[in-house]
Amino acid sequence: VRFDMAGDTAVVSVSLAPGVRGRGYAAPFVWLACDELFAGSGVGAVEALVKDENRASARAFARAGFADAGAATVSGHPARRLLLH
Repeated sequence: VRFDMAGDTAVVSVSLAPGVRGRGYAAPFVWLACDELFAGSGVGAVEALVKDENRASARAFARAGFADAGAATVSGHPARRLLLH
C-alpha cells in the first residue's frame, strides 16, 4: 500500500503479489494502512482511482469502507473515484 499526498487528501495505490491475489487480503491491508495514516497525519480523506474494468479492486475498496464519489479517468480509461474519510 502506497500513499501519494495531495494536500489533506492521500491517493492510495495497492499492489499484491500474484500468488496472494484473490484471497481477500486487499481490503484488510488497505483498511489497516488507511487507519494508520489517519491516526498519524493530518489527512482527512483517502482517494482511490479504480478503472471500470478492475472489478476486484472496486470490491476490495468497497469492503475497506470506501464510497463511490463519481466518475474519473485514469490514463485515458473510464474509472471510479472512491473516497474514505
